[in-house]
Amino acid sequence: MPVASRDSGTEAVRTVCSYCGVGCGIVLDIARDPATGLRRAAKASGDKSHPTNFGRLCTKGSTSADMLAAPGRATAALVRGAGRRGSRDRRRRRRHRGREAAARDPGRARS
Repeated sequence: MPVASRDSGTEAVRTVCSYCGVGCGIVLDIARDPATGLRRAAKASGDKSHPTNFGRLCTKGSTSADMLAAPGRATAALVRGAGRRGSRDRRRRRRHRGREAAARDPGRARS
């Protein structure tokens, strides 16, 4: 859920931390990468209005933006090719095709 922008050029998005099962509220500052134009997480901070953590984050939660913006993360859905299970033979598919495959057969669509 987008909230008011903190800095010029960024958008603040309220969400839930994905590191553990506690469900702490975080606010991610989302910026556009000037080179590619893609959105990226620039900063993570605690959501002061969230009833679980009231704005406080653990070390893992406070580094969420670093994890989300790390190089090497998948930018498109990957679907296993016709090769044997566990092989590195993977093909890129459009995101909607990857989601459709996961919905049809969740066990096969895992990477």
